[in-house]
Amino acid sequence: MTTNLPAGFDPLPLEDFEPLLLSTKEQFDTYWGATKPLLERCVKRAMHGEMTIDDIYNAALQGKMYIFVVKCDKTITKSVKLALVLEIVHYPKLPAMNIVALGGNDLDALHEKYWKMLCGWAYMNSVRVIERWRQNKTEGVRDSTRERKRVKLTTEIEGGKKE
Repeated sequence: MTTNLPAGFDPLPLEDFEPLLLSTKEQFDTYWGATKPLLERCVKRAMHGEMTIDDIYNAALQGKMYIFVVKCDKTITKSVKLALVLEIVHYPKLPAMNIVALGGNDLDALHEKYWKMLCGWAYMNSVRVIERWRQNKTEGVRDSTRERKRVKLTTEIEGGKKE
């Protein structure tokens, strides 16, 4: 039986998905196949040769990076809706975490549902700031600039103003 679903329609409701930190080889074996394509788009578009998808995979297996996924186990093949790669940044006086890569679907809904949980996890692991680098490209200009944004975790957890 064939069903004609609208383009972009996901038959799995968001409530069927849950977050997971990939922390064992078995979890990587189970979810990497669905996670890799989400991260590859980000790596190809934003990394500019800094690292490859294999570098991220190997660093995560070694505990140098963290990969969170929002996944659903109710299907035959594991479904991953979002993948987030983080790394600890060792500043002398400020424990921080850098968002290395992010890919997926329904980002707005998933951000609303899981961001405070992620911030709580980071805070409990001594991180006080999450930062990300954003590529700023000007149309027609060959070189681009990078801009760093930071979010204090106490502000995020308490629901206050972002910095």
